[in-house]
Amino acid sequence: FLVRDWAWYEAGSSFEDCHHTMERHLRNLLNSNVGGRDELRERLERTFSSISCHGLPHPGLAVLDPAFKGDFEDISSDFSQLLGEFSRRFFSEGDFPKPSLPLGMEISPASFENTVRNFVEAFSDTKGSAVQLRDAFVKVELFKTRDLLLQHFKRRMELAAPESRAVDPDDFARDEASIRS
Repeated sequence: FLVRDWAWYEAGSSFEDCHHTMERHLRNLLNSNVGGRDELRERLERTFSSISCHGLPHPGLAVLDPAFKGDFEDISSDFSQLLGEFSRRFFSEGDFPKPSLPLGMEISPASFENTVRNFVEAFSDTKGSAVQLRDAFVKVELFKTRDLLLQHFKRRMELAAPESRAVDPDDFARDEASIRS
């Protein structure tokens, strides 16, 4: 998880201190006594090979100004340094995210947006309702099933009518029933 506008680092904290603060925050969040939290934690652990949490402070008031041009010197030094540290950790060889198979299926580029959107919607409510998370998983499962069916159809279509050759319409009509089943 990447949390922006995290305001609770202690002054003078090192990168390691900040990292430990966020890991402690994640543990406390997932191990709290809030209803449905145990199920949430278990499902996240089954879905993802590893879970971590990183916090970035607010980038500074200058970025809120409509006249902000994106100059780095206008961005908070703490934000820039912690973003750099997050990037180093995220892209390091040992920590780079490993392939994960949510619900047992690799997320395709086509379904990535829907998957992320559903989980963002589930977590946007700060109460972390287990019902919302279940709904997100149901939607992801629907997209997964759609993608599997589409892959299956494309494979069968490629066998019946390869792109590399023309197929007689009458021959294709005979094969159509088997393609659809």
